[in-house]
Amino acid sequence: LEDTSFLNRLCLGGIRPWEMNVSAGREAGGAPIVKYIRPCKLPAGGAKCCCHQEVQVQDPSSGESAGMVKEQCWYCVPMFDIIKPDGTVEYRLSMPTCMGGMCVNICAEGLCNCRIPFYVFPPTGGSSKDDKVGSMTKVWGGLG
Repeated sequence: LEDTSFLNRLCLGGIRPWEMNVSAGREAGGAPIVKYIRPCKLPAGGAKCCCHQEVQVQDPSSGESAGMVKEQCWYCVPMFDIIKPDGTVEYRLSMPTCMGGMCVNICAEGLCNCRIPFYVFPPTGGSSKDDKVGSMTKVWGGLG
């Protein structure tokens, strides 16, 4: 469960800081698996030079970093880097594009199917289905 105060949720909404401990089993108190930490940052958006969204991943037993996901500077299409603990970019996450990378391709996974795809590319980048090494898809609950 998310560990943040009521006041943070009320006042800061989607930019609030939080910690999330993932544990084994259905009940609280299971063996810890991973810990996610999200500091308070500016809302997600293009053309920012600082305060990009990020989520840090930690090993809960040792407290050592397992990497992070960080928003990059973007203009038309949201872009995120998946970063190793040593700070090097392992993958780049981006939505499929059209018109030479200027727009999100809303038809990439079919039209009107309530799915929002993110493609995983090598750190050198990519822009087509042929370049991707993986994908993740957000499916709107109850609609897809």
